[in-house]
Amino acid sequence: MLFALEHYHRPRTLAEAGEQLASDSGARVLGGGTRILTSRDDSVRSLVDVTGLGLDGLELGGEEPFLGATARLQDLVDAPAVQGYYGGILSEAAYLSNPSRLKRNVATVAGEILEAGRLGVLSAVALALGARLVVHDEGECDLEEVHVNGLSGIVTAIRLEPEGEGRTIGFDTVSVVETSNPMALSVAWVEVDSGKVVSSRIVMGAIGPHPVRLRAVEEILQGESPDVALIERAARDGLEGVQIGDRPGLSGDYLCHLVRVTVRGALSKATGIVGT
Repeated sequence: MLFALEHYHRPRTLAEAGEQLASDSGARVLGGGTRILTSRDDSVRSLVDVTGLGLDGLELGGEEPFLGATARLQDLVDAPAVQGYYGGILSEAAYLSNPSRLKRNVATVAGEILEAGRLGVLSAVALALGARLVVHDEGECDLEEVHVNGLSGIVTAIRLEPEGEGRTIGFDTVSVVETSNPMALSVAWVEVDSGKVVSSRIVMGAIGPHPVRLRAVEEILQGESPDVALIERAARDGLEGVQIGDRPGLSGDYLCHLVRVTVRGALSKATGIVGT
């Protein structure tokens, strides 16, 4: 609970919201509130509610797909346009982010991507899809950079990679049961042209404080023809330098093994190659 909370603002414009946020070092942006309202952050003294500013649009066709910052997770599950984008990967990620429909009807896209931490399934998928955050009065910034350095402005939308010939994505996760938080997850976005990998983003989630790209895996894939042997080599050699700490009941070595399993699975699904 926010026991130090003193003020609640409901601005009528983005400019007004920006002014309220900038004028108070203890102010935080409020979307769905499913995370911030249950936190114990005593530094939060004011909330700036942006849910009435028309930031809930969804556009996933064409060359500039985007998710509105205050669109609800349930919107991603239900919207036909989202279900058809990259085989419904965003719909699946939104569902896995929270098994409760009640909470999905409240939680916002931007809040889930920015605040979910290591358990951010949607955040991992967005990172693999090249997510760039549109920040009011500040332009765009990479989600990967925000995960590391944080963000102080108001996110209005999340831009994603457009669909295109040769571009595919795969997702794999390991959980004790289907509805539990994943012990490890990986997302693989791959672009193939003339039988060769020309670009890829491989993301590991559920391990550290936020999802991260596995660039060593991407380097192994670059310029190669996807097959079972390449996927196996990428999952094995691309994780050689990755250090994963122990977790209660799970050793770092075992977690690294799980990541390898999910990287193989995600790449297999993205490329359509079975047998890994």
